[in-house]
Amino acid sequence: MIKKLNTGSSPIVTGEIVLTSKISPFKNGTASIQLEDVSRADAGALLLGEEIIAGIKHNPEPGDEQTITIPFEIQLKGNVEIDPRNFYNIRASIVIKGRKGRSEVLNTDESFRVLTQGFGNFIKVVF
Repeated sequence: MIKKLNTGSSPIVTGEIVLTSKISPFKNGTASIQLEDVSRADAGALLLGEEIIAGIKHNPEPGDEQTITIPFEIQLKGNVEIDPRNFYNIRASIVIKGRKGRSEVLNTDESFRVLTQGFGNFIKVVF
């Protein structure tokens, strides 16, 4: 069962994580999807919102082209406002808890721009 750990107001970004058959099977994953302001040169990104989704399973059959789609919604933290001059990005990762306390992390390998500069508020993140 997938458990969403985020609560708050209306979402500013919605989307879906897509797990393809290229990803090895796993049973105990937790996804983190983050909205970041990446406008500042020579500085780290500012975290504006995040959704955590626990209980993710992915178990495609050999030769199966099945994909798993997991919807997400991100709300802004606190009194944050979107500035149309700034650049915003979605970052996603999945932590897979393994045996003996070991974990594997899947990270997105591309930038997913959203909200300003002609980019929308829906994004599909494919692993």
